[in-house]
Amino acid sequence: MVADVQKNGLKPASKKSAHYLYTKARAQYYAEQLAMKRLYAKNQYTFHLDWAFCRLEPGDLVTIT
Repeated sequence: MVADVQKNGLKPASKKSAHYLYTKARAQYYAEQLAMKRLYAKNQYTFHLDWAFCRLEPGDLVTIT
C-alpha cells in the first residue's frame, strides 16, 4: 500500500463515522481494510440473468461480453 501512495500520491476519501471502534488498534485495522478495499476494488456491474443461471452464487466469476 505504501508503494501505491509513493507511486500515485494520496487519494482523498470520504469521512467515515465508526463510533463502535473503541481501541486504537481496531481503528487502525479498520482504516487498513478500507484502504485495501479502495486500492483493489474493481469495477462493479449489475445485470440480470435468465433462470438458467440460478445456480450462480455471490463471488462466482462470470465473463461479460
